Amino acid sequence: IPLVIYGLGMGLASAQLTGMVLRDVPMDESGQGSATQSTVRQVGSALGTAVSGAALSLALVNVLPKTLGSAGVHGPEADSLAEATRSSAGGAITGVREEGSTELADALSDGFADATSISIWVAVVCLAIGLVGAARVWWVSRLQPTDIEADRDGDADAEVEAEV
Repeated sequence: IPLVIYGLGMGLASAQLTGMVLRDVPMDESGQGSATQSTVRQVGSALGTAVSGAALSLALVNVLPKTLGSAGVHGPEADSLAEATRSSAGGAITGVREEGSTELADALSDGFADATSISIWVAVVCLAIGLVGAARVWWVSRLQPTDIEADRDGDADAEVEAEV
């Protein structure tokens, strides 16, 4: 069900986003505008997935040994379990639970949950940076051409003064 909701949201948002992007693009350049928007969206999705996965992996490397240590597992056994959990993206936890080590599986689950939380916070920070960037683009797009020219002239005057 969550993936159905996600798919519906993406379908509704993607059409609106494409419409907004193409609103100010001249008709004879609409193909380029649409292709650019689609490419940027796909690159953003790929980068977002990569950054989120890397954040999860790094968080697992840091969190799992601590949670296993609190469960009384140290040394090579803890390293082996942490690496198996990290490389299987949590799939190894089920195997540990099936072997009857409920306490150990609970410790791994808790560590995985903590690492996931860190990964989500990394995504939130990235979204906040994107929001600031989008707000800046919106603000610049609202300026009148005379404001932009005045700003450019001001920058040019500042550069001339800096050279003198």
